[in-house]
Amino acid sequence: MPAGAAVAPLPAAATAPPPAATSPETPSTGGGSGMKTAAFVSFGVGGAGLIMGAVTGGLAISKHSTLAGECKNGTCSSQDSSELSSYHTVGALSTVGFIVAGVGAAAGVTLFLLAPKGAPSAPATGLRVTPFVGLGSAGAVGSF
Repeated sequence: MPAGAAVAPLPAAATAPPPAATSPETPSTGGGSGMKTAAFVSFGVGGAGLIMGAVTGGLAISKHSTLAGECKNGTCSSQDSSELSSYHTVGALSTVGFIVAGVGAAAGVTLFLLAPKGAPSAPATGLRVTPFVGLGSAGAVGSF
């Protein structure tokens, strides 16, 4: 460019267009699907705990009947110590399984009930109850 030449401003059409007006986002149709997925995973963990507790509980009952026949007056000989230790182990595993089942079920129900609902396609009619949990409070709000 020669010295002293003026640079012409760009025409108005070449400038960047103004930002488009943003419309409010539409709610996703998933509606809390992450919490519902976590709820179903919790139910699965609870079911696995229930199966584990039942199977190991059955083994504990079987070992108990074996030991009841061998141990007189609640005293076992030293040769039964391995069987007694195994009985205590499966009994503890059964208890852990049932605890996992209870926690999984409670977490699943809680997550499922507290999952946000998706936008309804039609106005809801009838009874509607929404549970809530806060610091030092819990309850339900309803409408009909």
